Formats: sequence, C-alpha cells, structure tokens
Amino acid sequence: MKRRGPPPPGYAPPYHGHAYGGPPRDWDGPRPYGRRGDYLPPDPRPYKRGKPTPIPSPKPVRKDFFEFRLEKLIIGEYSADTGENNDGEDRLRFYLKDSNNNDSKPDSIALTVKDGQQRIVIDASNIKTIELLQKIGHFKFTIDGNYKIEKLENANFVECEEDPTDGQLSNTETFECYVDKKNPITTARETEPNIKNWSSASSRFREILQVLDADAPRTLDDVINEWAKTSPIGLPSERLLFAKMQLKKGEKLTEIITTLAHEESSVGPAVDMLLKNFKQLAEDKMSQEELNVHIKSMIMAMPESAIAKSLDIIWAIESEKV
Repeated sequence: MKRRGPPPPGYAPPYHGHAYGGPPRDWDGPRPYGRRGDYLPPDPRPYKRGKPTPIPSPKPVRKDFFEFRLEKLIIGEYSADTGENNDGEDRLRFYLKDSNNNDSKPDSIALTVKDGQQRIVIDASNIKTIELLQKIGHFKFTIDGNYKIEKLENANFVECEEDPTDGQLSNTETFECYVDKKNPITTARETEPNIKNWSSASSRFREILQVLDADAPRTLDDVINEWAKTSPIGLPSERLLFAKMQLKKGEKLTEIITTLAHEESSVGPAVDMLLKNFKQLAEDKMSQEELNVHIKSMIMAMPESAIAKSLDIIWAIESEKV
C-alpha cells in the first residue's frame, strides 16, 4: 500500500543499493562498502611473530633385534632360493643384547630355514667376521664351527640335532646371505646404524662387521643441510638460506657448541672459556679455514640429534631478529 502525503518528520530516504545493487558513482551518502582504493594494502605481518619453541629431535626407539627377508642362502653346497627350494621365507635376524633387560637375548644371529620350521643360531662370540656389500645386499659370515640348531614345536623353538643343510654347516666355516631387495623388512644399509644405535658399546658386532662398500662418512655440512630440510621451525626456504649464508662462518660454528652447553647444563661458561682459549692459541698457528675444520670435528663428536637441537635453538633466536 503506497503512503500518501508528506513524509513524517526526521525521515531519511534509504540509500541506493540497500537491497539490490550498489549506489551510483555520484552518490555521496553512506555506502555499504568502500570505494575501490579506499582500503589499505594488507599488512604482510599483521601480528608479531612469537618465539617458536624448538621441538627436540625424536630419539630412536631401541630394538632387541632386526631382521632381513632373504632371497638366497648358501651354506657349502646347500642353497635355498625364495620360490624354489624354499616355499616359505628364509630370514636372517640379528639379536642385540640390552644390558637393561635381563630377558633380552645375547648378541647373536639366527637363520630361519625350511619354511620357518627350523633355524640355526650362532652366538656373536662364535662369529669371526661379517662382510657386507650394501649395494647388492650380500652378507658373508665366517664362524668357528660352533652353532646350535632349533626346530619349531608348539609355537616355540627347541634345540634339536636335525641339520637342515644335510651336514653342510658342519663342513664349512663360511656361508652367504643375499637380502631380498624387492620386499625388504630391513635394508642392508641399515645394518651398521642399527648396530651402532641399539647395541651396547662392548657389542662384538661392532668389532666384526666390515662394510666393504661403506658410504663416505657424514660431514657437518650433511647434518646442517638435513636439518635445514626437516626442521619444523620456520619456513624451509629461510632455513636453507640461513644454513648456506650463516652457518658456514666460524662464529656460528662455535655457537653450535656453546648453545647446547648452555641449554643442557651449567657448564656453559666453562665451555665458552675453553673455546675462547682454543681459538686464541690456534689463530697464531693456523688459518681460519684450518681452525674451522677442527671446530667441525668437535661438533661432529656430538650426537646428530644434539646438533639438530642446537641448530633449532639458534634458528629460533635468529628468527626473532628478522
């Protein structure tokens, strides 16, 4: 119904576009939104960046054993290939004694044969050498002739006299294992790190394992580059640039040591003094490049997880300055 007569006192007509469309360009009244260009560009950093909390690198969980699925097992004239003589799975298992667990098995290896129905167990003290070719996944064991044979009964292995190799094991001191690389449980390259991380310092495996095609030892540059790619703090591109431009300098190298020393214990000031004295004595006899080499060797004596933690702290503080 259309209203007739003059509008009531105080009445203001609605602006164009209050329901449909927008106001015309010459409209000077209130607008439901600003003109183009009325808004300031967004602040690229609308809030102050808080100090990120470094996340400690996870410590690998200790295992009492690790094992390989085998493609081929050769003991003298006895040979078992997966899918041929062996209908099941031959396996090679390394047991690692845990000094904190009385129930853990002693350092030894176990070869499971005959579709998992029998196994050959050899204590590490009876193994002379272990030679490993990582690329092709080939183990060669030399033993002193002492071993025991077990068979599966009621879901448990019990000792027996039935030689699954038809006497070949007693006639040879060497045998070979080829790892199944297509369906791995563990890769050959993990052998040495697993023994290093999970065995005790006195483990015989550490003495007798020889990696014939070992990779070049990791350097501090490798550790730093890996940290720059995997650290959860900040942007990867910023970390990579920081690692490339700043972490190569001498003062930053010493900071990796002193930062962790201050973070972990009260010996930080002592470490500061020792490093300062070392640098003063060394600067008279060697160049900065030679000095950096020595400092890098000091850093690499630390666990890689500790180096990554120190880098996280340094980067968190550096990010505050940006």
